Amino acid sequence: MEEVAMNRGERGGSDKEEGAEESAADTESKSIAMNGVAHVVLSVRDMAASAAFYRELCGRILGMVCVLDHIGPGSPYGSPFLYHVGGRTAIGICPARSQTPHSQWNAGLHHVCLRLRSRQEVDRFHGRFVQTLVPLGGRVVHGPEDGEWAPGYRSALFEDPDGIRIEVNFVPLRGLLGMEKPALFAKL
Repeated sequence: MEEVAMNRGERGGSDKEEGAEESAADTESKSIAMNGVAHVVLSVRDMAASAAFYRELCGRILGMVCVLDHIGPGSPYGSPFLYHVGGRTAIGICPARSQTPHSQWNAGLHHVCLRLRSRQEVDRFHGRFVQTLVPLGGRVVHGPEDGEWAPGYRSALFEDPDGIRIEVNFVPLRGLLGMEKPALFAKL
């Protein structure tokens, strides 16, 4: 219940219990509460190579559960698909329709950031990435470092075999929402 109250405070919604009746005016003016990112599906150029990478990343490193693994021909979904669920989100991959290399500066996805539970987990993730994902075509963009986004912020940045950027970070407490004026934005 405490988490629900904190989330309501963050989004500026009402304190009414979920499911309580509201007037039409209340409903129209109230923001819609988001409950996280349900899933991210990435298009990849080499399904077999990317499947090996994402099975290791999602299944072994992040402890997500693989709920769909149909990368060969005859997939019941019409095309190959790999999908892992865990940590209140899901990550899936499917074949790209083009062999054009990914660029974070083109229209589309810039990067995906996965929030970890501690600064130490960011460091551990980096070690596991180097050990198991670099041999599968991953690349380290930058290792664990502290950042200016919020006090205690720590992140590391990587790329998958297609060059899709994957960041992991730790932001203590409420992060930017817990600051009067975020340090990063004080410079602007």
